[in-house]
Amino acid sequence: MTSARSFWINAAVVLMKPVLQSICNEEFKTAFPSPDARNEQRDSVAHYEALAKGLHGIAPWLELQEDAEAIEMAQLARRAIDLATDLKSSQFMTLTGVGAASKHPLVDSAFLAYAMLRAPTQLWAKLDSRVKANVIYSFNMTRPITPFQNNWVLFASMVEAFFFVNGIQPDEDRLLKGLQLHRQWYLGDGWWGDGPEYVHNYYNSYVTQPMIYDILDALQKSKLGLSLQNMFPNRDMKGVMELNTLIRKAIPRSAAHLETLVAPDGSFPVVGRSITCRAGAFHILSLAALKHILPRNLPIGQARTALTRAINRTLDHRAYDKNGWLRIGVIGTQPKLAQNYVNQGSLYVVSAVFLPLGLSANDPFWTEPELPTTWERVWDLKGEILAEHSGAV
Repeated sequence: MTSARSFWINAAVVLMKPVLQSICNEEFKTAFPSPDARNEQRDSVAHYEALAKGLHGIAPWLELQEDAEAIEMAQLARRAIDLATDLKSSQFMTLTGVGAASKHPLVDSAFLAYAMLRAPTQLWAKLDSRVKANVIYSFNMTRPITPFQNNWVLFASMVEAFFFVNGIQPDEDRLLKGLQLHRQWYLGDGWWGDGPEYVHNYYNSYVTQPMIYDILDALQKSKLGLSLQNMFPNRDMKGVMELNTLIRKAIPRSAAHLETLVAPDGSFPVVGRSITCRAGAFHILSLAALKHILPRNLPIGQARTALTRAINRTLDHRAYDKNGWLRIGVIGTQPKLAQNYVNQGSLYVVSAVFLPLGLSANDPFWTEPELPTTWERVWDLKGEILAEHSGAV
C-alpha cells in the first residue's frame, strides 16, 4: 500500500470511527457535543447529520472492502444505521426537526440515501429486512417537506432516486423537479446557480454538481439500455437529458478549476458560506478521481497531491477535540466562521474528500508519482502549464 493511501485511510478512520463507534455503544446522543446555545434547534438534527454526511463520503471505500479498516467500519456503519432508524433505540435520530431545523431531516435523509447509492451492498443489501423497513419509513417521512428553491431540491431528488434504483415506487414529481430546475439554473461554463441566481461559494462542489451527476448516473445504471425518456415515458425529459449532457462536461472542468485553488500548504480560498465543511469543498475533484473522469490537463498524480494536501491542512490534529469530535472551523477551532445553521454534525460533510478511497490500491490514482500542483507550476516555476480556455461547457 502506498504511503498516500495509508495516510488517507488513517484520516478517514480518525474522522468517522468515533461517530460510528459511539452510536454502536449507544452513547452518541449524550456524548456528541452541542457547543453553541444559539444552535439548540439545529442541534436537534446534529446526530443524524453527522452520521449521514459522514457516511456519504466514505461509502465507496466501505463498498470496496479491500482494507481491514473498511471491513470493520462497514460493520459499524450497518449497526449504526440500525440504531439510528429504530424508533425504540436510544440512538434513534429525529425525523422531525425542531423550529428553524424543521426541514432538515430531508437533507440528512438525502445524504444517507446518497451513501447507500454509493455503497449498495455494504450499506443497503446487507441490512436485514427490519432495518430496511425502518430506513424506508425514515425516508418516507421526508416527503411532506417542501424543499427551499435552491440546491435543496436535489435532496428530494436524491431520496426518490434511491427509491427508484431499489425498486420502490418513487414520487416522480419530487425526483424529476430538482433535475428540471437545475437545467433552468445552469449559468454556463460549468456553473450552476444556487437557485436561479449565481452565488459565489463552494455549493456547486458541496452539493449541486456531485448530486446531479450521481442521481443521473444511478438512474441510468439501474435501467441499462433504457434512455431517460423511456424510463419516464409519460414525462417530458428533454431538459433532464440536456442536464445529463451538461453535467458530464462540467464535472471534469470544475475538478480542474478546484485543483488550481490548492496552495502548497494545503490552504485554499475561504469563500462563501459553509466554509467549515473544510476539504469537503473538493467534492467534485474527489468525485472526478473516483469516476476516472479527470480532464486530460489534470494528471492523476497532480490531483492526488492537491487533495492530500487539503486533507492534511484541514484535518490535522487541531481539527479534533480531546474526545475525537470535529471542531467548528476550517483548521482548528474557528466557531465564528460558522453560519447559524451550522451545527456539530454539519462538519462531517468533509468526508466527501475521501471518495477516491473507493479505488483499489493498485489504481493509478494511488500508484502514479506525485506531481506539482497548478499553484506550484505557475508560482514556483515547477513545470509548463497550458492556457485556460473559458466557455468550454
